[in-house]
Amino acid sequence: MESETMRLAFDVLQFLLWGGTSFYVYISNKNRVTNDRITALETDLDARLEGQSVRVAKLEEAAEHAPTHGDLGELHKRVTEVGGEVKLLRGEFHGAKHVLDVIHNHLMNGTK
Repeated sequence: MESETMRLAFDVLQFLLWGGTSFYVYISNKNRVTNDRITALETDLDARLEGQSVRVAKLEEAAEHAPTHGDLGELHKRVTEVGGEVKLLRGEFHGAKHVLDVIHNHLMNGTK
């Protein structure tokens, strides 16, 4: 009977070792596949980021030549000045039109 007990214990031990080895192989393959996927994602991400760094460099270069708040303030000041001058000219032309209308009426109607 002791031989059968030893054989049963050996079989149980062998089954547990086989199960443990199988579990280890499963986990190790799962980790290998996961690491391969992560490596592929890192490679893809690096390629995308390389393209983004070129775009960011172009944007930074363009931003260096963009107008500043001071430039825009000066431009606003100039536009305001031009607007004032246009209003002045409009007033002067309104007066000139009125004079021309008076002259036209005098010539057309013959009023003196």
